[in-house]
Amino acid sequence: MNMDAALSTLDTKLIQLQFARERTEETIQSKRCDKIERQIKALKELFGEADQLKRTLEGLKIAAKESAEDIKQWNDQIEEKITRADDDILRLKKWLEETKREENQKIREEELHYERELFKTRLKFQIELNAVKSNKAE
Repeated sequence: MNMDAALSTLDTKLIQLQFARERTEETIQSKRCDKIERQIKALKELFGEADQLKRTLEGLKIAAKESAEDIKQWNDQIEEKITRADDDILRLKKWLEETKREENQKIREEELHYERELFKTRLKFQIELNAVKSNKAE
């Protein structure tokens, strides 16, 4: 891959990454775990592709004998854009974990409510059964 083609591909990946990042808040607002998981996957894939292209270009720049300072400055600019996606991934994962924890808590509360109602029903029947037995004994 030549440097111009790699730069063009990296620019495309960074734009795609930005578009995906812009969908993050909308995805969170959807409150759908499946959509959040897809968004995390998309961001991770684009993050990885952009990072790989960055390393490839860094190698091409080194081979072209560009100055270390220029390469570092370029690298820092690209890294800043890529890191923003990493922050979004962490936000999405945190939201997903919290949502799943809330769902599990809700399920546990429903199970507990069911168990209480079942216990009340059993107790009521036991009391009625004891009352019938005691009436028969008299």
